[in-house]
Amino acid sequence: GIVACDNSHFSDDPYSAMYIDEANGYLYLFSTMTEKYGLYRIALSSISDSGDSYFVNNTAWELIDDSPASPENNTTSEGVHVRQITGDGNYIYWSYIAEEGSGLKSGIKMIPATGTPTVSYLSEDIEVYGLAVKDFDPAGMEQIALDGTSPGIINVAGKSISASGDVTVTVYSISGAVELSVEVAAGGSVALDGLGNGMYIIRATAADGTTQAVKAVI
Repeated sequence: GIVACDNSHFSDDPYSAMYIDEANGYLYLFSTMTEKYGLYRIALSSISDSGDSYFVNNTAWELIDDSPASPENNTTSEGVHVRQITGDGNYIYWSYIAEEGSGLKSGIKMIPATGTPTVSYLSEDIEVYGLAVKDFDPAGMEQIALDGTSPGIINVAGKSISASGDVTVTVYSISGAVELSVEVAAGGSVALDGLGNGMYIIRATAADGTTQAVKAVI
């Protein structure tokens, strides 16, 4: 479906991004209004064509995340804040660049599209200005990432990986498919040849069975 908004509804209202999840019946938007700052969702069934004041005062606004986002251009008319919100029917994603000095991490944030909207990061410590989604299961990716972590075994830098001990390294795509498997010797470094640019889960297993798994953008 297509939703059109005329100037009488939105010309002076500070919304930096919107997304309609028709499958689950929600409008998502990032508002910079002082009294309603943050990422909200509103049930589509609660919205009527009754003018701007009705929309703003709609009690069905549900706050998802009010973490301070960088405005980039710090004016009412040009503030960017959250760049883009999108979804795939199962999850909602948004590009979040933390406000300078907030101490928060930039990255791609996400919530389940149904049930409790618990906020988590799909990817941390990156500044994202646009999003496009292709079907995959972030929950499956998290299972790979959280499968027994022990910091300090490996270090990923660009398209190379180094290890403090002898390890077997497996590289997974975000869909959970194995992309590469290599052996890395203690103190050595191996180039991750053949991998295209993208997000991966890299899991190392040492001889004693300890593992480390990290998300990496290559």
